[in-house]
Amino acid sequence: MTDETGKKADRPENLPPPAVLPAAGSSGPQSPEKTDDSGKSWLARNRGSAIVVGLAALAAGAISVAMAMHKKPAVPPAAVPPVNVEVMVVRARAEVLDTVDLPGVVEPNVVVKVAAEVPGRVESYGLFQQSSAPAATSPGGVAITKGQAATTQAAGCQQVSNVPGNGSSPPAPPRYLDEGDRIFAGQVLMRLNTDLLLAERDQVKANLELDQRDLESVEKLNQRGVSAKHELDQAKSKRNVSQALLDLVEARLKRATIVAPIGGVINRLPVEVGEYVQPGIIVAQIADMEKVKIVTDVPEKDAKCLHEGQEHLILLDLENDQSGDPEGRAALRGTITYLSSVGDSQTRTKRLELTVDNPTGGDGKRLLQSQQIVRVRLTRRVLTDAIMIPLMAVIPMQKEKDVFMDEVGIVERQASPSMIVYVNEGGIARQREIRIGILKGMSVSVVDGLKPDDRLIIAGHRQVAPGQKVAETAVRAPASRAASKPADTIGN
Repeated sequence: MTDETGKKADRPENLPPPAVLPAAGSSGPQSPEKTDDSGKSWLARNRGSAIVVGLAALAAGAISVAMAMHKKPAVPPAAVPPVNVEVMVVRARAEVLDTVDLPGVVEPNVVVKVAAEVPGRVESYGLFQQSSAPAATSPGGVAITKGQAATTQAAGCQQVSNVPGNGSSPPAPPRYLDEGDRIFAGQVLMRLNTDLLLAERDQVKANLELDQRDLESVEKLNQRGVSAKHELDQAKSKRNVSQALLDLVEARLKRATIVAPIGGVINRLPVEVGEYVQPGIIVAQIADMEKVKIVTDVPEKDAKCLHEGQEHLILLDLENDQSGDPEGRAALRGTITYLSSVGDSQTRTKRLELTVDNPTGGDGKRLLQSQQIVRVRLTRRVLTDAIMIPLMAVIPMQKEKDVFMDEVGIVERQASPSMIVYVNEGGIARQREIRIGILKGMSVSVVDGLKPDDRLIIAGHRQVAPGQKVAETAVRAPASRAASKPADTIGN
């Protein structure tokens, strides 16, 4: 089957004509007798396409050669700059106090409740004394109430001695005692009415005189042998009983004047002038504030570090105070006078009492008042050659879980975190694992892992890695003293 041109339909136009095999006995291939367009070679027929392809190949090769000739050399990676850090040269401190602060309550050293020993009506209070000199006698024995005493005290609180002719002001009018007044041992607190006691004393005294005369008469009769010996014994016994009754009345009469058994401050006067009191009724309460007790509850773990006779600091929260304590709190020293041997089963604490002198302030008042809240700084131990570093320089690192086998199977346990720091060794950051001891303010003691003269990185340490180069921008000096805040034990 042929098409319009006479070509075979299954022969592509772009293929060369098949070669003509030579006839038998001929020496070469035989050319066809006729040639037309279909007899041209493939290269002749596709000359234009071949030229385009060749030019494109030459252009691509030229571009490749040019790029190869102008290729830039490889740039080496830039060096990592060192990290800027601040360091502190580690120093060992000769002494560091491991302390704990606890709240304490001020209590009077002694509180005495004075009771009436004889019955009677309260006649008057004792006179206020500015010194320990004996009080003057009550003018006319006129009774005065606490309200009147307060009015008199407002008019004049001090007795000023007035020697005639010395030009001094007249003495302040006397006044009677009131609550809050300071008194001295042996000073009169109040007087009871003694009319009945005086009458009873006169009666007993008269009986004693009669019994004494009877005894003398019996003794004379006995000397002459007129009276029996038992009559003499009875007379002596009767005289002795009368004498004992007189001594009793005299003692009761003396006790009608109630005096202060100790010096201190009158805390309460619960009875008024004119009231009738019976023996045993409390008529006054006196608190000794020259020395006070500071009471606090100590945890059981700290109590074993304390014993009687130790001295500790008592801190007062006073406004604008510049003495005693670096935090602006005045400090007193107290001595442990009592440590309970039995702990509280609920709080696991033991009662601790410290006795401290109570100085007088500029206004004449005692520095420590009853039930005042203070802070007790107890020293548990003293660390020697201790290394203290800033707490912010420590980085906690969580360890991997501990896996172990027990009776029930495989058990995983969360390991306790480790504490690490970085030190500068010749410009290279090195990681150190440390063991910490006490926390004192914003510093912590290092038990193991650091030594003196180590250059501890305290700023920028969270931006470094082990083996990384560092550059010191500042070197801080170690603190000259430990922080004044209490130390809490957080390690061994």
